[in-house]
Amino acid sequence: MAQCGTFSLEYWTSYPGHFMFTLANRAQVPSHVLVRFLDNEAVLLNLASERYFGLDQTGTRMWQLATAAPSIEAAYQQLLAEFDVAPELLLNHLSDLLKTLVENGLLEVLPGEEISSTNPSQSGTRPLGKSL
Repeated sequence: MAQCGTFSLEYWTSYPGHFMFTLANRAQVPSHVLVRFLDNEAVLLNLASERYFGLDQTGTRMWQLATAAPSIEAAYQQLLAEFDVAPELLLNHLSDLLKTLVENGLLEVLPGEEISSTNPSQSGTRPLGKSL
């Protein structure tokens, strides 16, 4: 079982109505989402549902890295380097944010790019977060 400190990353169950993704996946902004930055915060507008979502400075940085990185793992590693936070806490917050954005149609999670198997930390076999 993969571990992040004492935090197990393998507690997913896959059943109807629950979304599952791994650290190897990548995040993408759907074409029906408009994003505007105000100072260090962001507003995401789902043009299809006409609902908007505000992100504070930390949420905005998570969103920026998640949507720019080749994988969620790469975004997570960069966030670990930038923030003084326990790895399991960061993983929980990142997972919760991505789950909320996906549920509101503000983010898509797609298969990640092929990652070299020579680096086990980027193998992409570790699930991210809880059942979504």
